[in-house]
Amino acid sequence: AVRAKELAFGTRKHPEVATSLYYLATLAYEKGNAKVALAHFEELLSIDEATHGTRAHADTASTMRSIADIHLQQGNPAKALELYQELLGIAEQVQGTSESQDAAMLCLNVAQAQLAMGSTQAAIK
Repeated sequence: AVRAKELAFGTRKHPEVATSLYYLATLAYEKGNAKVALAHFEELLSIDEATHGTRAHADTASTMRSIADIHLQQGNPAKALELYQELLGIAEQVQGTSESQDAAMLCLNVAQAQLAMGSTQAAIK
């Protein structure tokens, strides 16, 4: 499906290709293949950034969060923490507040990553 859309649109960096990659990534993850899912999500992130021109877009942020979640679940909390913190900054910038539901969930994700790294005191803050 991805190759067919790439040929149809003349580029791999097209929103329709991104949609197919999202479904492939999700399917791979649900089947327990985090490595393949991560590769698809990372390519999807590249397309999202090219399409939207920024990381401060809902599609791009969603992809970044999926990547962070996989890193956390696969035992790479430092990378997850980096992405969660970036997402928290974006959420605060876009929404103009640190008191939104998105920011609250991202604070929880940051704390989970910090706990996974053994930084209990940082997670409590």
